[in-house]
Amino acid sequence: MAGRLRRLTLYAEQMGFLQAPIDVKKQDGSVERTLPSRLEQYREAGRKAPLPDLPDGADYLVNAFFALRPTRPLAMGGIRAADWPEIAPFMQATKSISDAWEAETLHSMCSAFCDGFHAGQNSFGISPMERG
Repeated sequence: MAGRLRRLTLYAEQMGFLQAPIDVKKQDGSVERTLPSRLEQYREAGRKAPLPDLPDGADYLVNAFFALRPTRPLAMGGIRAADWPEIAPFMQATKSISDAWEAETLHSMCSAFCDGFHAGQNSFGISPMERG
């Protein structure tokens, strides 16, 4: 089970990394300009974005992950991972997941996506798949 969870969270973290717009910063740390996300850059180049293989039978969890939407906006800008106040009603309303381990996996995937997104905003960020 731990290997399955690691593969799903790596997938989510890589998706977050790829979807983040890239901030190019000045020496003082302020944003000079924002570049399109790596995912957009792959699409524009006609290339497939690198994603880890999913565990067998995990498609429904990935579908639930995207249906839930893994992040929420913060009032002062930025994002946070979807959390239990969003996951519990999602489970009840959609019935796409029903077991506690599935909810915990979804929670971990949302956190990993958010971590990847924040790392991906750095123009020098290293892909989660390359970090090992």
